[in-house]
Amino acid sequence: MSKIIPILITWDIDPLTRDERIRYGLPLREEQPYLLRKSLALASDLTTELDIHSTFFVTASLAEEIEDDLKELKKKHQIGCHGLTHGDDDNYAKL
Repeated sequence: MSKIIPILITWDIDPLTRDERIRYGLPLREEQPYLLRKSLALASDLTTELDIHSTFFVTASLAEEIEDDLKELKKKHQIGCHGLTHGDDDNYAKL
């Protein structure tokens, strides 16, 4: 008899800094929403292929920029808030 072990899969969707774009070899000229849309499409394709349901945590500031993409993602997954900007201005110690 096999034992079912539940696993939670989460994705953190954070803005990339200029240094992170350089480190990961991502084009500096691309707009942040374009990179996020491309990444979300890849993640969505992967989770669909593997039949995985997961939670995507996105910052509130980015959620406004990619609202339509998140609405589509919400059809299969949960969306959670990952702070306002995930920057130094978010004080997680007080949340």
